[in-house]
Amino acid sequence: MIGPKRIFLDANILVAIGFRPNGEYRRLLDVDDVRYVTSEHILSEVAENLADLGLAPATFIETLRQSMEVTDQVMKLPSGLPLSDDEDRQALAEAIGARCEEFVTFNSRDFSALYGQRIYGVLIRHSAEFARLHLVPNEE
Repeated sequence: MIGPKRIFLDANILVAIGFRPNGEYRRLLDVDDVRYVTSEHILSEVAENLADLGLAPATFIETLRQSMEVTDQVMKLPSGLPLSDDEDRQALAEAIGARCEEFVTFNSRDFSALYGQRIYGVLIRHSAEFARLHLVPNEE
C-alpha cells in the first residue's frame, strides 16, 4: 500500500497560515492523503517572520510541530540551480533530503524558473497549482 504524499511547504505558506489562520491557505493543511514535512530551519523562519508581523508565534509553531513531520535531513543541491538566496536553497535541500514528492511555495521571485521541474525527484510547485489540484472550491 502506498502511503500519503510527502509535501514540503515553504516558509512563506506557513507564515501566511499563521498570519491569517482562517484564510484560504489554512485549507491546505486539511488536504487528504498528504503528509506535510517541515524542518527546524523553516519553523525558526516562520516564528521570526510572525514575530516581525507583531504576532506571538509559539502556539502556532507548536501546532505545526504536532501536525507535521519535522526533518533534519538535507541533500546537497546540484550546481547551477537559479537560486541565489541561501534560505531558499536550504529549504529545497531539506525537502529533497526528506524524500518529499513536492516542494510547494508561492515565492515566484526565486522559484518561478523551477516550477514544474523535478530536482532529485522533488517537484517544485506553486501553491496556487497545488491548491487547484487538491482543494474543493469554497461554496459561499
